[in-house]
Amino acid sequence: MATLSILTSAFVNTGVPTKVGFILVEAASINLTVMVLVGFFFGALLGVGLPPAPTYILTALVIAPHMIKAGVDPWPVHFFAFFPAVWGELTPPTPRCARCAE
Repeated sequence: MATLSILTSAFVNTGVPTKVGFILVEAASINLTVMVLVGFFFGALLGVGLPPAPTYILTALVIAPHMIKAGVDPWPVHFFAFFPAVWGELTPPTPRCARCAE
């Protein structure tokens, strides 16, 4: 929870979610696929350093409003936000497997 609070305040102070939101809106004007790719890369980037729960929360807070405004149903948007959160658990800094624990 402390890490989530620190990252949330860092995002608010730097304006990263607003910039990512503008990129998502611009991507939606091009194609919905581009919007999905930008959202996935944002979530995957967060997932490199955070556990899945905070990654999902921050990803959903940033991408969900813009994707819903673009006409995507809220349920798939939240399932999509959950996917990069789980994917981030498989990235190199924090992979967890049976062989890694040995």
